[in-house]
Amino acid sequence: MPPERYLTRTQKHLVVELDQIMVAAGLDYWDILNRDSEHDEYRTVVLQVITRGIVRGQVVGQYTLIDEQLGSKICHYMFDNMKFMSLWRTKKFERFNYFILEKMSLLEKLAFVKDVYAVSRAIAADIESINAIRNALAHAFFPENLRAHRMKHGSAFRKLVGPHYKGVDIFTLQGFDRFLDDSGRVVQFLITDIRRKIGKRVATATPPPVRGP
Repeated sequence: MPPERYLTRTQKHLVVELDQIMVAAGLDYWDILNRDSEHDEYRTVVLQVITRGIVRGQVVGQYTLIDEQLGSKICHYMFDNMKFMSLWRTKKFERFNYFILEKMSLLEKLAFVKDVYAVSRAIAADIESINAIRNALAHAFFPENLRAHRMKHGSAFRKLVGPHYKGVDIFTLQGFDRFLDDSGRVVQFLITDIRRKIGKRVATATPPPVRGP
């Protein structure tokens, strides 16, 4: 972190507020020794909860960014790359967002984008994996208990083995790094590298009027 003298007044305020937000959310791991407890096990649990909270937030955040980029690509196709600032002034675009785009799941948006744009199998598979781990973390406080994240060990019992991202526990540095690498690559592709398939264009010319009998 740069010395405080290099921060603007606004930046100093944001740093102070960020520390306060982390404390309010219980994510101030650096202050773990000041937690009121006589048991080391308590601090272990607290540190584990903090780790899970940070990872969960990042997974949901990256998922949301990918969902937003997929939606943007659909809008670019449907409205022939018009600027969003101009589009939001029209009722047609507003209705499209409210009644169609907002109701589409991430995988439905992915299917649309794959039909219009050149998306490799690797990128599509990464998006599907990101969607799966996001659903596990967003819909269950203990995702280890979800059926998809339990593994049979013989016929007598089941052992908790998740939640995993591509075979690695998402709550470990290795699993989290793998997720960040994949999500970063997907976002980069959707922002700068994606290209329209040949022939997938929306006609913008006004159709000729229909003549009466």
